[in-house]
Amino acid sequence: KRALLYNVLVSLTAILGGILGYLASHTMIQFAHLLVPVAAGGFIYISATDLIPELK
Repeated sequence: KRALLYNVLVSLTAILGGILGYLASHTMIQFAHLLVPVAAGGFIYISATDLIPELK
């Protein structure tokens, strides 16, 4: 029962995050020109740290 309760609580946080993201999207559109390069840098960092060790 405890595991089921924790599973429901974690699922509710995902739904809450989606709702908050939707509500914040109207405000964050002004900062899109700043957020896109940050996201791109994150993808480049993750791909580089994952692929470079495999090249050796």
